[in-house]
Amino acid sequence: MKLFKLSAISVSAALLGTSVLSQSTDPVADAIVADLTSAGYSQIEVIQTKNGYEIEAVSATDEIERTYDAAGNLLSEELEPLDDEDDDDADDDDENEEDDDDDEDEDDEDEDDDEDEDDDDE
Repeated sequence: MKLFKLSAISVSAALLGTSVLSQSTDPVADAIVADLTSAGYSQIEVIQTKNGYEIEAVSATDEIERTYDAAGNLLSEELEPLDDEDDDDADDDDENEEDDDDDEDEDDEDEDDDEDEDDDDE
């Protein structure tokens, strides 16, 4: 029984080591990751597909999605600013919209005050 457990553990370790090894020795994927890293991207996700690679990466200001063929040639690229991903109150776009709304409210209040003053004069 102990021999069986030891064999199972050895086989599992060998398989895990092989899969990690195959991921880290792909020269095309390594070149793509190196290129994106030097451009300031982090959190780089590489998905190897039947026809090539799909890459997602994030920088301080944007997210990029790229598709490469098996030889590493860039086929398509989508670049999206991080602020435009969602509409929560924490991003810059929403803050600017809220500021604009506040300005309109203040203008409405000023008009109401002017009307009240005109009524008092009569």
